[in-house]
Amino acid sequence: ANTNKAAFYLGILGSFIRFFSKKTKKAFFVRDYSWKFKWLIKKILFDARLCIPSKAVSEYASYFNSNQVVIADPIDLVPKKEVLKNHKDKKIEIISVAMISRWKGIEYLIEACALIDAKNYVVKIIGDSADLEYLNELKKLVQNLNLADNIEFISYTNDINQYFEKADIVTITSISDFGGPETFGRTIIEAWNFSKAVVAFDCGGPSYIIENNVSGLLIKEKDILGLSKALSLLIKDENLRLNLGFKGREIAEKKYQVNIIAKEICELVK
Repeated sequence: ANTNKAAFYLGILGSFIRFFSKKTKKAFFVRDYSWKFKWLIKKILFDARLCIPSKAVSEYASYFNSNQVVIADPIDLVPKKEVLKNHKDKKIEIISVAMISRWKGIEYLIEACALIDAKNYVVKIIGDSADLEYLNELKKLVQNLNLADNIEFISYTNDINQYFEKADIVTITSISDFGGPETFGRTIIEAWNFSKAVVAFDCGGPSYIIENNVSGLLIKEKDILGLSKALSLLIKDENLRLNLGFKGREIAEKKYQVNIIAKEICELVK
């Protein structure tokens, strides 16, 4: 079972099956910090294997049981392509692929952009809005900071790979408030799929997935100045961008391919 609701149904089904067989095997994933039916799921899935996407969820998930195993999100790898160096007149493209929700911390990215000591960049914030009031606040912030020429809001598309392919830098600014942080941070491995440099706040899943200064840059949570300095550095240092992206791709190939993760899941139900 892969969601809160699915775990609830699995528990109900499991309770029924117990009358006929004690040999059933059950596993469910805890993928966020806002589960409903927690007490009931705990009661009826007390003997199930508990899966978490990263150790960031371990403490929260321990409510259900301590029989935990980390199974990461998978990535369907695209063919490895040569990453071409930027022409000097091309703007550096920074993307944030995130639902417009307060726990995604997008205001910190916008405020950090106001401190970047370069003009040759553009930021694309790609995602549908789960909070229209928050979206309007973000757009007003962009206007107040005179960043309209640098920041663009784009609705989410199923062809999201086109943005990863064109990007130079990928940001993850999720925070630990409002239902956050990230339990995994799928955007990280999606960026690595295309050998792109990643900058993320050092909380939740990113803290466990990214090795700072090796496969990405980790910035103290909500540190606007630190985020701005990291983005400024990557805008200026093309070799650093490329090296971080290449290392990320290497990790994605070794740890996060679909066949690798599928094998780990199959081991649970043998």
